[in-house]
Amino acid sequence: MLFHRPRLEELGGVHVDLSSSDLGRQVVRAYLSRQHFENAENSCPMVALPSYVARSGQNLKRAFETVFKAIGHCLGAKSCR
Repeated sequence: MLFHRPRLEELGGVHVDLSSSDLGRQVVRAYLSRQHFENAENSCPMVALPSYVARSGQNLKRAFETVFKAIGHCLGAKSCR
């Protein structure tokens, strides 16, 4: 499985200000936008993974949980850098 990190400006064309104090809110808004939903080429693999992870072993489940928590932390922080 190949993962890529789309640039924020690819999130449906919704503007995201990387220096903003509400960066997480902007990323979530862009991620949930209709434009991003319709852009299957740059869609997030995290959406399709939970059912696969649920059928997998503990190592993969822990790895997925670690990444998921990191994303949540990043979105709650003032910066994801």
